[in-house]
Amino acid sequence: MNAQPRIMIADDDAQMRELLVSILHQRGYRDIVHASSGTQAYALLADAKEPFDLALLDLEMPGMSGLEVLSACRALLPHCMWVIVSGHSGLPNVLSAISAGAHGFIVKPYSMVKVFDILDKFDNRS
Repeated sequence: MNAQPRIMIADDDAQMRELLVSILHQRGYRDIVHASSGTQAYALLADAKEPFDLALLDLEMPGMSGLEVLSACRALLPHCMWVIVSGHSGLPNVLSAISAGAHGFIVKPYSMVKVFDILDKFDNRS
């Protein structure tokens, strides 16, 4: 993992993006790219000159869902850790995310503890 990992946050809710950024900043992450739609996230991930290390994708976004972005980009970025976020934590959503290749699922609104749990897994990847 790079000294400063690249992180993608894709969420159509600006307040949720900013909350997640503030939590990430508390852990020292600074190289954070924002997307406000699934289509924008896909374009940024697929055309990245430098690969992303962690992608936090909202399940429901305009253009493409987080699962569609994950499915389209997973092969392009095989070392990226994929996390789906959603305000809808039903078992079908969680199972869909995991079966699509997500490494985790975070329920919104974000709690620092849940985000830190995912970041601990990210930091400990080899």
